[in-house]
Amino acid sequence: MLVYVSGIHGGPKPSPGIGVARSLKAAFPTCRTIGVDYSNASPGIHLELFDDILLQRAWGQIDLDTFQAQVRRLLGPDAAWIPGLDHEAALLSTISHPRVLAPPPPALQQTAQPEIDAHRMLPLRAPDALPLMASDQELYAFCRLNDWQIWLRGAPGGARKVRSWPEFALHRDELAHACGSEGLFLQAHVAGYEESLAFCAYHGALLDCVAMRRRAVTPAGTTWSGNVAEAPPALRAALAQAAAELGWTGGGEIVSVQDRDGERWAIDWRPVFPAWIYGATLAGRNLPAALAAAAFGVPAAQAAQVSTEFTRVVVEIPVRRAYPLPPLAELGRGDFGGPRAGQPAVPAWPSTTRAALVAEGSQAQGMAPAVVRLAVPADDALHTPARISLEKDTGRLYAEVMRQAAQVAEQSGIAFSVAYSIKTDPSVALIRLARDAGILAEAISQSEVLHAVRCGYRPGEIVLNGPAKFWPVTDRSLLPSLRAVFCDSLSELRSLARALPAEGLIGVRLRPPAVASRFGIPVATLHDYRRLIWVLREEVPQHRIGVHFHMASSSVGIDGWWGLFESVRAWAEAIQADAGKAVEILDLGGGWDPDDLQPHFLSRLSGALRGARAGLPRLTEVIIEPGKALSQASALLLVRVLDVRRGADGASDVAVDGAIADMPEIFSYPHRVLARHPSGLWFELQRGRDRILGRTCMEMDMLATGVAIPDFVAQGALLAFTDAGAYNRSMAYAFGQGE
Repeated sequence: MLVYVSGIHGGPKPSPGIGVARSLKAAFPTCRTIGVDYSNASPGIHLELFDDILLQRAWGQIDLDTFQAQVRRLLGPDAAWIPGLDHEAALLSTISHPRVLAPPPPALQQTAQPEIDAHRMLPLRAPDALPLMASDQELYAFCRLNDWQIWLRGAPGGARKVRSWPEFALHRDELAHACGSEGLFLQAHVAGYEESLAFCAYHGALLDCVAMRRRAVTPAGTTWSGNVAEAPPALRAALAQAAAELGWTGGGEIVSVQDRDGERWAIDWRPVFPAWIYGATLAGRNLPAALAAAAFGVPAAQAAQVSTEFTRVVVEIPVRRAYPLPPLAELGRGDFGGPRAGQPAVPAWPSTTRAALVAEGSQAQGMAPAVVRLAVPADDALHTPARISLEKDTGRLYAEVMRQAAQVAEQSGIAFSVAYSIKTDPSVALIRLARDAGILAEAISQSEVLHAVRCGYRPGEIVLNGPAKFWPVTDRSLLPSLRAVFCDSLSELRSLARALPAEGLIGVRLRPPAVASRFGIPVATLHDYRRLIWVLREEVPQHRIGVHFHMASSSVGIDGWWGLFESVRAWAEAIQADAGKAVEILDLGGGWDPDDLQPHFLSRLSGALRGARAGLPRLTEVIIEPGKALSQASALLLVRVLDVRRGADGASDVAVDGAIADMPEIFSYPHRVLARHPSGLWFELQRGRDRILGRTCMEMDMLATGVAIPDFVAQGALLAFTDAGAYNRSMAYAFGQGE
């Protein structure tokens, strides 16, 4: 007996081929199994369980006619093929061969999602569903009608939960980009226990079926442990009739949910055995062997029942020499690697506003252990919500940043400047602190340029950036005097070249290929790159040039940001060579988190800039724009407790006079929350089950969840939220104030 078994992947989301082969060997010890897979990355190809391996081309490279001819040739008159992949079963279904053990095309059509017409033959109901091709209005109404208990199904990678419109939009865009929208659909969630019915049939005759209820699942939703039992008699009888009507051949799986009323709902009907099929063999029901016996016309030995429950384990196996492991792919933005060995230690960062809030007292009355002192008014008549600027701490931070900037300049041999982002936090006090510390100003509009000038900046200390740098239209007389101006488009580059004197410096903001952004001049295609080079060579031939890129480190990750830096450095070298113009200035925008500024940015700059200087020998100045790292920790938001609502379950809701209008970035990153004790000490809140609710009538207006509110917090008590500067200050808005 020779059987080709496909779908032999054995990873976190396994295919059934390994279980099928184990079941065949258990019943027919002399059976030869050939493992079929479409990637050399599949661990199953290394199992000794398979007598040989047939490694096919990747799915996207397969020619249907060639594939079907190959299958016919391999099978001949004596072999069989048991598919383990849904899409492979569809390819095999059109091959006329007695031992191609796949359902015929009409059966596949009647069991396809979302309709699953064949479920009407069984005592199963189908949940409401709506194809993704429907209009947004229909999809939105469907979600509302089903109380946002929705699954997005039809994707090869499995189903996604949908609990809000933004979440749905995110999943839809992701899946549509990966596999297209065709075949995707929304399905109403059914609460209950998920069950699986495995079965096999040959030319419409049901050979056997068995039920399984999950006992443990992986985070990806794959069965890890389960209980195997007899299928309900009524369901078995209906399935036998359905198999006859469908002319079913091969294995199959029907996934259903039994709700609290005992009603069963059909979720999926697959044309292959489930991945847990060997668990059924251990329970004395060897379905793959029954299928092979029918196909070859031989009897199959009765499987011994070892246990009605099964679980999985992970083991190591040797690799077949003929199929060496592929190299590990480079970790991308969506991947996560473990700790990196040998990573050099970084010097300690001096106390900033955030780091200064450390324990300096003893525990009091069993309250939260972190006792801090805050320089805030003690007067209970303080008008709240109030944003308290921490100017002394911020001034010390700026001084330390500039001290390290001087070290970077000395070690790299390049003039090095730091620029304060006005848009991030236009506070006059902070801008003047930055000016006094020797920090440049970075503006994105004429209004911000004039604001910087009013705060004491000279034009030569201002960098102009952004897509609307000439809004509102005002006198451009300051333009030639600015430190640097970076263009966001080729049209702007041409316009700016006419406005700047010959041999002046003109900068280009790049949009590297790996960056999904609306900003900057794209260089992802050869056409885009050639256009940029043409403009630099032919339309701004006498101007000196600089290069700028900006991407928030807090969004792309630390190593992701440095990867972009290396990419932009390489592009700058290419531009320099192809345009015949030396790059003299680099502007690095970052949106760094305050905690990352020193250990992951400033500490690495010296070496990075020395490397940049090697390829850009005429590089004379580097400007960094760390963004919120200079202003995020510059303020606290004080709010007053309006009401404390103790729940019967012990959890509390605390209503305060602050709101998301005062902290619009409250959901973007974590904020420490402190409560003032009647003694005047401040205690940092720990994790718990309580919530802090904002003053407005908006469901989303919650300033903190999962915190523990101390018993001393009562009406009138003060709470403080850290990191209330930067965008929490600049983007704050009036709402719910009667104005």
